[in-house]
Amino acid sequence: MKRFIKKDKYWEGTVVVKNPQECLAAAITLDLRDAATKSAIRPAYFDDGYFFLMPGESKEIHFQVDIDKIVDAPILQIGGYNVKLQNILLKGK
Repeated sequence: MKRFIKKDKYWEGTVVVKNPQECLAAAITLDLRDAATKSAIRPAYFDDGYFFLMPGESKEIHFQVDIDKIVDAPILQIGGYNVKLQNILLKGK
């Protein structure tokens, strides 16, 4: 996680997703979830979704969510085919 900051009416974040495996990481998705309920936070806007990464490749993704949609610290969930599901707790500034 590179950053997660509060702007005027929204939260904005940047994350670098990397494929450390020796096989293709396919249909990678990112999702914001409420830490307490695990329910999806909508709407959340990401630069890209359902993307592929070759072995060793990485990609920087920017995302944004309305300030009133975040109740507590959200979780950034990263998943896909050949991708271990990851949950990253976001702590904003």
